[in-house]
Amino acid sequence: MDLMQPHSKLNKFIEDSQRLGSFEFNYVSGEMLWSQGMYQVFDCDIENYSPVIEQHSIFFNANDMEKITTALQQLERFQKPFELIITIRTAKNKQKKIKLSMTGEFVDGKIHRRFGTAQDVTLEIKEQEDSAFFREQVNLALYASNTGTWDYHVASDRLYWDESMFVLFDVVSANDIRGFSSWVDMIHPEDRKEFIDNINLGSKGMLEKNTLLITCRIMTALGRIAFIKINARFYIDEVGQNFRIVGTCVDTTESEIIQREIVNQATLAQENMIKAQDATNARTRFLANMSHEIRTPMNTIMGALQILQSYDLDTDSQSLIEMAMQSSKDLLTLINDILDLSKIDSHEMALESIAVDINDLGKKAIEKFKLQLQKPLKLDIEISPGFNPKRSTDPVRINQVLNNFLANAIKFTQTGAVLLRISGDTENVSISVKDTGIGIPASKLKTIFEPFKQADESTTRHFGGTGLGLAICKSIAELMGGEIKVSSLVGVGSTFIFSVPMSISTLQNIPTNIEHFDNT
Repeated sequence: MDLMQPHSKLNKFIEDSQRLGSFEFNYVSGEMLWSQGMYQVFDCDIENYSPVIEQHSIFFNANDMEKITTALQQLERFQKPFELIITIRTAKNKQKKIKLSMTGEFVDGKIHRRFGTAQDVTLEIKEQEDSAFFREQVNLALYASNTGTWDYHVASDRLYWDESMFVLFDVVSANDIRGFSSWVDMIHPEDRKEFIDNINLGSKGMLEKNTLLITCRIMTALGRIAFIKINARFYIDEVGQNFRIVGTCVDTTESEIIQREIVNQATLAQENMIKAQDATNARTRFLANMSHEIRTPMNTIMGALQILQSYDLDTDSQSLIEMAMQSSKDLLTLINDILDLSKIDSHEMALESIAVDINDLGKKAIEKFKLQLQKPLKLDIEISPGFNPKRSTDPVRINQVLNNFLANAIKFTQTGAVLLRISGDTENVSISVKDTGIGIPASKLKTIFEPFKQADESTTRHFGGTGLGLAICKSIAELMGGEIKVSSLVGVGSTFIFSVPMSISTLQNIPTNIEHFDNT
């Protein structure tokens, strides 16, 4: 008998869409009635199966049957409805998770009949389990990279930290973080103004892509001074109001100390010519060993993050993974630069001589940066008329120079244009990049080619970078028997020129599948 005869079409639609069935047991007649949906939930043939009470059912395992029996007793004695999530084995031997809901009808305090629903929630339970697994994977990835996550709701001044944040800041109780001001108080006094100014710019929607990347010192709850790299994304509503900020914090204290130690070693080597060779050798071994030691765990972290990116996660989780992946790429670039610098210092960098098309290298570099461009910049290439592009050189190192010149020009140019020029004669080639960026003071033009040096001390914090790229390009030019020149005016722009001997290739067929070296 079909329990749901009245309005059967509507009831069938509801049951099908919700993957549920309804049932009723009459205590007077002892008859159990099922709707059509119940037969579908339990994979039963409506013509050949007669419903029985729960205790006589073959679908429930012993543990779940005990739960059902206890719940039924509570319903019959105390009129207490119940809802259980249980596992069944259907008539087709298929395992399902169902939500069993039941209540009763009572006359003079005695149950007259009971009725309820059984809903197939297998997919929902699976999604919950997968979601919990994904969250655990994200947490493991963040823990492995020493990263904390935070979420600030602007209107209510509610700041949420995950457990890693409390560890980074040596905070024991969540009650110690009552709002954003509590966090600001922990920023080192010398870095506090810059931190607040950047947060204010982001809140007004004045940061590129509404994101902030800044490194500052903090004073933890235990008095420890640490360097923290803060990555934040600002959410702006349709009327231009910032309503939420989500981000990550990474403890970069060890890398800051290492970088300063490297700078100190380089400075001492320059001051004392007698000790220079020993200092250089020690630094070279240190840099090479450190680069190789960091590269292995770094690749593991990036591999884990790439796996996480393939999962169907919510927007916030994807955003955090993207932040972590970008930070990992930045660190891997730094490792590659340090390794190149150590090769140069130890005279181990060898140059190849391969037949290549210089014009093709330049065009491909321009196209790559056009795809990545996030600014209103005009990016173009100009090739001197009559220039023969068929040359013998090291394409990997030429690409390294192209990538570095173009990346720097784009980084320091907010509007205007960046132009790549290629020219030369039968024996030499000149590659220049001209921009309309912020320019370089005349007093800094010589130091920008030194390792770990940039035009201004605040450049690293505002634009990023390590100051290694130009030093490596200068060394490549010298290894090739050429030179790098630069001309610049503050507020007008800069031009970098890479000029090296490069003879015309005698080969007729020039390979076009040379892999571009991306070390910007």
